[in-house]
Amino acid sequence: MVTRAFQTFGGFTSGIGIHYAPSTITDATYQSLAPGLPIGERIIPQTIIRAADSRPYELQDLCPADMKFKILLFVGDIADPAQAERAQKLAEALGKPESFLSKYGRTKPGMVGWKVFDLLTVCATRKEVVNYLEVPAFLRPHWTRSVFFFVQTLRDVKLRLTIW
Repeated sequence: MVTRAFQTFGGFTSGIGIHYAPSTITDATYQSLAPGLPIGERIIPQTIIRAADSRPYELQDLCPADMKFKILLFVGDIADPAQAERAQKLAEALGKPESFLSKYGRTKPGMVGWKVFDLLTVCATRKEVVNYLEVPAFLRPHWTRSVFFFVQTLRDVKLRLTIW
């Protein structure tokens, strides 16, 4: 009985199952572009690898409640030239003075990052296949908050840690 109750309501009690109503922040206009990531819900736990030091991280641990908006850019497989070009175009668009990042959150000139945003770039590329410096510089503002590689399972994490 308790097990069934937890399975039914576990998403709510853990905070993952909460779905925020549509608003300016949770605008689902482009939901079709990311069908596996429901807009207005917290991201489910996922293990990813930071490119700079090959350490595994829980995606949620990289998104602390620190009063900054988290912008997660899932740029796909950047080993694919067409996808790498899309990532480059995205970086160029986000770097323009009229982009929301420049308008609303830029720190002082010469500083890394933004006042109100944290930018995390996640690639669906194996670290062995591509160098993280191939990701456009704008999408990797600092090595600690930079490019991450998506990992399918904990077994992959253990396997990768033994390879490096």
